[in-house]
Amino acid sequence: GIKHINTPDNPLRQLWQTIEISRFLGRLHSIDKQNFSFPFNRRTINIVDTKYQLVNCCYEFENDDPHLYKRIRRILEEYTHVIPLIEDEREKIIFEENFEKNLPKGFIHVDIHDENVLFCPNQNKIAAVLDFDDMSFGPFLIDIAMTLCFWCSCGSKFNTDYAKTFLIEYQKARNMPLTNDEWNLLELYCYMTMFHQILFAIQSRDSGRMISETINELILPIEQISQDKLFLKLREDLR
Repeated sequence: GIKHINTPDNPLRQLWQTIEISRFLGRLHSIDKQNFSFPFNRRTINIVDTKYQLVNCCYEFENDDPHLYKRIRRILEEYTHVIPLIEDEREKIIFEENFEKNLPKGFIHVDIHDENVLFCPNQNKIAAVLDFDDMSFGPFLIDIAMTLCFWCSCGSKFNTDYAKTFLIEYQKARNMPLTNDEWNLLELYCYMTMFHQILFAIQSRDSGRMISETINELILPIEQISQDKLFLKLREDLR
């Protein structure tokens, strides 16, 4: 299989790729967990911990790249106020469990980005989805939000038409429409899943990666989502 790596300077995203991903995700989320008896991983994304660490534990990055950090803090402060700053680890888990108690849950991949998907070289189809190491049990919304941000970004722009098609095809493949709770929290989870990726990039700085470039790519889609009020419009369109 081959990879299609979309970047702001190299826009390779095509609609058929987004559709294939949305259908794969919908099918994954339609699997009945009752048919499996193995233990589930503790999921890697904790939205409360992500916010706390970005606000309180990134001083070195803030000093090195204050402009980029300011962009992160703007979205955190303006659009994630429903998530409190909690230091105690047990209290973080309790808050998150209560916050997500009404969200549909099941198997989630948690990492369906460009590097983890292979496409058939001669057909517009997925050949393989890689890296199930972090697969766990949790709200489908984590996968939906993260995958939307990755696979509806074309170059440096978040494509609203791609997002609309993604959500249509995903709901068909899942055989279940998004619930009111999922719609209500979709925008927030786009922010928090991308912030999880950003936090991981900050914490991986010693690996020699292009940290500023990587974080800029991750923050671009959620900056546009915050400005456009995208999901309010899509919710009306898809009713």
